[in-house]
Amino acid sequence: MSTRNTVITSILTALITSICTFFALYFVVFHKKKPKEVIVPQVVGLMPSQAMEVLDGRKLRLQIIERRADPKVPRGQICSQHPLPDSKVLQHSAVNVVLSSGPPRVSVPTCAGMKLQDYTILLTKQKLTLGKLSYASRPGIQPGHIISCDPKAGTVVKPGATITATVAKQAALEKEVPKLKRMSCRKAKKEIVKAGFTVGKVKWRVRDAPPYTVLSQSPEAGTKAKPGSPIELTCNRDD
Repeated sequence: MSTRNTVITSILTALITSICTFFALYFVVFHKKKPKEVIVPQVVGLMPSQAMEVLDGRKLRLQIIERRADPKVPRGQICSQHPLPDSKVLQHSAVNVVLSSGPPRVSVPTCAGMKLQDYTILLTKQKLTLGKLSYASRPGIQPGHIISCDPKAGTVVKPGATITATVAKQAALEKEVPKLKRMSCRKAKKEIVKAGFTVGKVKWRVRDAPPYTVLSQSPEAGTKAKPGSPIELTCNRDD
């Protein structure tokens, strides 16, 4: 009889435990308070701290998922959100947002040695504008190719920025310096200008020579010099 009583007691204990477990699960499943639905507010244009405050009031969470350039939304502000404003979601749901890194930026492309025409096309592709051009002679760079640009290559600028450039031009051919010795200083100056040069420093000395005549010149007669370069004179003065 003791064995039979033990079996019956075990069965009753198991049955009672099952019934208690059933009612406990029933209470958890059917009587647990469900989250309410709330309307998602507009957070685009807000800073994250401001958005968190707005979302907290509706028991929603802020989740930053990305940062990207935006031409209209200032850096650090929210530029897009999901779910969209006025959507219905359960409380404690996350609102995913994208932060603006500010207007898009581009780097000034390398310019040195490029043909002007090719660089113009490259700037257009980068949404940049070619501005004022200046020209200069530069050994080693062919005419029509770019010497330098401003801002310098690699500088980060806004789309639409203007880039100025210095372009290589044909170097002026050197000319022969005219002979000026024993010529009057006044006439020598006229000859210098006539030959395409400029009058440089004029020094005066007292020598055994006709007054106001050229004693020496630099560069020497017969040498080559660039047009516009100065020619210096040493002239004799009357003692």
